[in-house]
Amino acid sequence: NACRWIDFFLIKNQKNRAITYYNKGTEILMKPEKELIKDAINFFIKAINLDYQFIQAYDNLGKAYRMIEKYDSAIKTYEMSLKVFPIGISAHQNLGIVYEKEKTWDEAGTFSL
Repeated sequence: NACRWIDFFLIKNQKNRAITYYNKGTEILMKPEKELIKDAINFFIKAINLDYQFIQAYDNLGKAYRMIEKYDSAIKTYEMSLKVFPIGISAHQNLGIVYEKEKTWDEAGTFSL
């Protein structure tokens, strides 16, 4: 039973660390300084590495990539989010936004809700 408790603690601690990284990244996204976006990206990546099912981290990572016009990275991020959670409304909507920005209208129409 001690092993189960340790496993539970490590998993819970890992999720808490992921949430902490996510919160730091989200806080940076709310600031107007674009030069800080790369820091936010690193925080979201750390959160996802700790919890690959952290959908909100994928969504904000994609948003950060959009903010610095790295549309290919944003698309890949939203696609990863959809692999984890295929019915994710936010990822679908954000893919539509990226495709609109890239003026790839066929794809944009597919993901707009």
